[in-house]
Amino acid sequence: MNVKNYSRLACGLFAIQILVYLTVYDYSYYHIDRVREPMIEFLFFQSMILGLHYRWRSEHTNVKYKLLNWKIVFGIFLLGFYFVSKILFVKLPSISPLQIINQIILWALLYVLFDIFMHLEYFLRKIRNSCIWKGISFISERTLEIYLVQYVIIDKCKLGAFPINWIILSSTIVISATILRFISQQIILRIKI
Repeated sequence: MNVKNYSRLACGLFAIQILVYLTVYDYSYYHIDRVREPMIEFLFFQSMILGLHYRWRSEHTNVKYKLLNWKIVFGIFLLGFYFVSKILFVKLPSISPLQIINQIILWALLYVLFDIFMHLEYFLRKIRNSCIWKGISFISERTLEIYLVQYVIIDKCKLGAFPINWIILSSTIVISATILRFISQQIILRIKI
């Protein structure tokens, strides 16, 4: 998927999202980023095609990336801006009609993060034996399990206020995914014997 095709697909999908948001979506209260809400599916699909776009770029370009500090600073700014916007939308119901902004910020953050990771990939290949690489490998080896356990845990784990609940939720998901991976590997090992 080249840049032109990606841009068309992303803009078309966003136009559909805006149309749905303005016509049928109930924006009288903040709920746009809840996992069970249909509107989050637009963000999920945008993230998938963004991943495809970057995958295409990594396979079709031979550029040696240099780490750009300004992208990291901009990513940190967007992350802070996302958390502030989320808190504001939760605390101030009067601004709920603008909650689509939260998804726009989150999509921009994903775009910058994907770009940062594309740049980092070149450098990460050089540090395969470091703690950073081991942490990345740990999470990447458990992505299927994380995906499988997250929906159950998100529904059941409603402790505290944001961002403490996010930390508890993320930790619980990673721990549960690790346990699930261990159990599944033990079952596979015994089936092979």
